[in-house]
Amino acid sequence: MARPDHAVRRLVVEGRTFHWSVRHVHHVRNPDGSLTCHDTLNLRLPPHGGRLRVVFPWGRGRILPGVGWVPGAAGAVPPGERVAVNLHEPGTVRAVVDRLLEDGWDPEDRHGRDVDGWDVSASVSRWRQE
Repeated sequence: MARPDHAVRRLVVEGRTFHWSVRHVHHVRNPDGSLTCHDTLNLRLPPHGGRLRVVFPWGRGRILPGVGWVPGAAGAVPPGERVAVNLHEPGTVRAVVDRLLEDGWDPEDRHGRDVDGWDVSASVSRWRQE
């Protein structure tokens, strides 16, 4: 049975257990009623850590699953023409957490914030190719 996108999973990194989930969100923003959407990787260090959302918004040159790329593959974000970053793979999430920690993310900070997933995915896809 497939895991729902929003199901919370656990990932242990350097002795700390992170909670993570993936969501696909639709927003109606355009006057013509067309949808814009994004995928998010949600990370949190319980019990007191703030939420960090790694957001992959759809836009020109940025394609999300179900919007002309891989139907039914929610969470597989294509950072380039050759490599897809699958947000449902624990190894990918580990690479994202490692990158964010290197960039100075403090998972114990109680304030939530958002980061641009497209910036993160470039280094993650390089990691996945090596």
